[in-house]
Amino acid sequence: MRITIKLKLAAAFGFVILLLVGSAVYGIISLSSLNDAVGDLVSGPAKRLEL
Repeated sequence: MRITIKLKLAAAFGFVILLLVGSAVYGIISLSSLNDAVGDLVSGPAKRLEL
């Protein structure tokens, strides 16, 4: 079976889309972790700075 240019382009495009989705999921998970860390900081050590 010959792999046509159309098939190669479709496979490359699909791979790029998978990388994009993976990066987005990783970013969302990282932001969630950062949000939890900031929440802990605000409710803990920074609480005494409240005026």
